[in-house]
Amino acid sequence: MRVVVAVDAFKGCLSSADAGEAVAAGVRAAAPDAQVRVVPVADGGEGTVDALLAGAGVSRVREAVRVVDAVGRPVDAGYALLDGGSTAVVEAASCVGLGQVDVGPDLPPRAGSAGLGLLVRHAVDRGARRVVVALGGTACTDGGIGLLVALGARVRDDAGDPVAAPGPNPLWRFGSLDALPDLRGVELVVLTDVDSPLHGPAGAAHVFGPQKGATPEQVAHLDRRLAAWGAALAARGRPVAD
Repeated sequence: MRVVVAVDAFKGCLSSADAGEAVAAGVRAAAPDAQVRVVPVADGGEGTVDALLAGAGVSRVREAVRVVDAVGRPVDAGYALLDGGSTAVVEAASCVGLGQVDVGPDLPPRAGSAGLGLLVRHAVDRGARRVVVALGGTACTDGGIGLLVALGARVRDDAGDPVAAPGPNPLWRFGSLDALPDLRGVELVVLTDVDSPLHGPAGAAHVFGPQKGATPEQVAHLDRRLAAWGAALAARGRPVAD
């Protein structure tokens, strides 16, 4: 008998590989002659890089980088290099992941995606011409502003002051977008398993904000800011609100 074990991670408890090995041990105990193969899987969140490498039959090739987590604390994250280093695979959950922070109403005003931008920037500076970004499992609702500022975008808050990265959630007081980053031809490929608009009842704040600690009042505020952010992007030729 041949058995393939493909189990997603148990969030905050077991990785996909660890959960798979536990299942495999149970199968072998029940059927000692079984041929069991554990295949890591992921949905764009934690463990996506490992699942991609396992699926491609590629040994682990990682760059270790000191960036920041969703609330600006130093954290070590890594990314995979494929195709001789021309392709990097970056995992948002490794640097701005929900499992790295305490969830509560004080989190939404603080959490941002700058750490992911720093990770992408490191891969680009190292020579990657294609960066695959797995977006699942993040702790922040900032419309990607932190990521873009870390990559060179120029954004101002509602007082007209420049937004720095890392820093508090830049969406919370978003005012205006002066310029988007120039990655000089680097291709960004996004891995996601959801199809949601930027704002509105089915948008990011309403659907994902509560799992990141947002109160109903915070959800409403974030949704209004996402609408303003979407309008600013559309004015720059990037209509992404849908």
